[in-house]
Amino acid sequence: MVAKKYLEKATGDVHHLVPIEVLADGNCLYKSIVLLMDNPAVTTSELRVRTIIELVTNENYYENMYSKYVGPVNIAIKAICKNYTFSELYEIAALCNILQCNIRSVYPKIDFQQYMAPLDNVFTAVSPIIANCNIVIMWSHALSEKDAREANNGAWSPNHFVPLIPPAIHNDSNNGNQSTSLPATPEKNTFKNNTVSQIRTPVFQSSPSRRLRTEDNIRNNFIQPIISDSMNKEKNDKKEQRQNRLEKKREQSRSSRTNETEQQRQIRLEKQRERSQSRRMNDTEEPRQIRLEKNRERTRSSRRNESEEQRQIRHQMERERTLANRTNETEQQHQIRLEKERKRTLANRTNETEQQHQIRLEKKRERSRPNLTNESEEQRRIRLEQQRKRSQKNRIKKKVEKKTHENIDTEQENTEMRLSIHSSWPEPISRDLKETRLQQFLEQMSMSVLAEATCAVCNVRTPAKDSKKIPISKIPNIHLLKVSEELNDLIINVRSTSLQNSNMDTEIFANNDMEITERTKNPSTFDSSSFYCQNNVILYKSGLFQQNKVDMCVLCQKCHGALSKGSIPKFSAANNMWLGDIPAELQGLTIPEQKLISLYRHNSCIIKLHSPFHSTTTAQTALKGNCITFLQNVPNIVNSLPLTLHDLCDTLKVIFIGARPPDRIHLKKVLKVRKKKIIQALQWWLKKYNVLYQNVNINLENIAQLPEDDVPECIMSTLEQKLNDEEIQSERTGYVPDPLSDPTKCTTADTIPISNRLVQ
Repeated sequence: MVAKKYLEKATGDVHHLVPIEVLADGNCLYKSIVLLMDNPAVTTSELRVRTIIELVTNENYYENMYSKYVGPVNIAIKAICKNYTFSELYEIAALCNILQCNIRSVYPKIDFQQYMAPLDNVFTAVSPIIANCNIVIMWSHALSEKDAREANNGAWSPNHFVPLIPPAIHNDSNNGNQSTSLPATPEKNTFKNNTVSQIRTPVFQSSPSRRLRTEDNIRNNFIQPIISDSMNKEKNDKKEQRQNRLEKKREQSRSSRTNETEQQRQIRLEKQRERSQSRRMNDTEEPRQIRLEKNRERTRSSRRNESEEQRQIRHQMERERTLANRTNETEQQHQIRLEKERKRTLANRTNETEQQHQIRLEKKRERSRPNLTNESEEQRRIRLEQQRKRSQKNRIKKKVEKKTHENIDTEQENTEMRLSIHSSWPEPISRDLKETRLQQFLEQMSMSVLAEATCAVCNVRTPAKDSKKIPISKIPNIHLLKVSEELNDLIINVRSTSLQNSNMDTEIFANNDMEITERTKNPSTFDSSSFYCQNNVILYKSGLFQQNKVDMCVLCQKCHGALSKGSIPKFSAANNMWLGDIPAELQGLTIPEQKLISLYRHNSCIIKLHSPFHSTTTAQTALKGNCITFLQNVPNIVNSLPLTLHDLCDTLKVIFIGARPPDRIHLKKVLKVRKKKIIQALQWWLKKYNVLYQNVNINLENIAQLPEDDVPECIMSTLEQKLNDEEIQSERTGYVPDPLSDPTKCTTADTIPISNRLVQ
């Protein structure tokens, strides 16, 4: 049998086992597991599906553990989804957790390299196993080694799996012993399309071949031997004798080393290195990790008690050894050493925190400073040339890797489109997974995550978690935020004009004139209700605050990144993106007041979606489509303002939905019209500063008809009310509760009990 030849080239601890032949059709790993299970009803397809579920559910764990050996786990999952696909390291590790047993992976020592150590290893389940279950699987080939090399251009790689069992169990199977009856695999009822179906949950029994043995054979199970008290005593005696023998050997070694010459010492050390190297070549991954951990612990213990002088001597000796080793190494050894160093560096940097990352960079900069200070011009030119070559090499390498991954993904997608896999989902989503995803959703939708902050540079609201809060004095390259002289003069003129035309008494005018004069003398510093300017740097007040008596500011990612790179932020005032304050005359205008002084009237088409055949909980609640605008030459249809109250009702319609009619005081805050506010907006600002209002006449007769501070009668007379209970329920589905449904809660006149409104 071919597998026996490969078993001879494996480690000596498995030479006594016997390989069992399975069909080499791509499902050989799953068939090996099925052969060792005591329930023949479990199929290879079911094990493959459960392997996919395990890898998808715990993708991060497997990615961190094995991606450095066999590549990304997402590519492996795509490959596993195709039936009759040869299995790899990911499948063995996943089956170990699915079956809750230990899997010994045996890899023949053929073209064996150090990075292949995980293939010849014992895989243990993450969670504690229920029983002492151990199975052995060997990587093999369907052809002999010679034929396999001829078919693969002289190289050998496995394409087959076979199970290994003890010879005693194999003989029992050949002699035809009857197997004992074992409990069936647990099953779970489920419903799909109103039909009861069964979903199996594979359970691995305590012995991998119980179906091949009788009850008498089970008592002699090789996994769980019965050790008598006498055997334990004999074992302890042997251990004590061994310790005494080792102690004597150590004493002899100490005495012999005292009198040895330097040449004898070098010969002894060389022999020790050869013995250590020979032992380490046959080490599996687990003993290797234990040995390395012990070495690290001894090293840490010895270094804790060493003095500064001893530490310097040790570092000097290490440097000399390293230099001696590197002097005699070949080019191939040099490349291997560099590759190992890169892998160690990458592994260390993958798991480091942000704080460790910053500390490492700071140490690197400190080490570089003395070298950079003392280097000559020639050395500097050589260093920069090497940096450029390394950068170019890294960019080429990344491009090649990216192109390779893209080709692999394209090939996988094309293969998936050609082959459709029809398989039923074996089990519902677990409750723990649902709770985890729900908790993640709640965390991502919490107020701390959704909170927003305003950038002091561009005045744009951004998520607070993505913003930077820094002192104003530490803004990077703050000189880039200085506005131009033209914009600075424009801001000063606008502020001066606004202050001079304010409706204030004589004393306030005098104070403002003094302040204007002072600010004109010092044009680099002035203040506003919305922004703050100092030394020609404009910052918006909505992004400024104080913390521990320090003036702080909020910067969005884009502005902070632009300033850090030495460029002007796109939407900053320094880039001529300043809009200024809203004039006081135009602040606080209600909807009717805006309509009365607007030059243009717009038509709005409001569509309310309603289905008479469905409930409001399942009916369509949104409409999505394209909106196209066209440039038109709109003639001037308004020669005088404000509009008449009759024209106002043509453009404004109010529909109130509630439990009872609204009071006039409730509507006043939203729909009131103030004669004085209209005069201020038209005459004092729009007519004076807006070029579009230069030829508009102010109609004093229409102003005289306006109320002093009240809701116009025309709006109250055209107000439409819907007070029917059924209409209230259908209109308010999905909105906040109606505040007027409980009249006792509406006790304040300042509260506006209107949750939505339509303006047409």
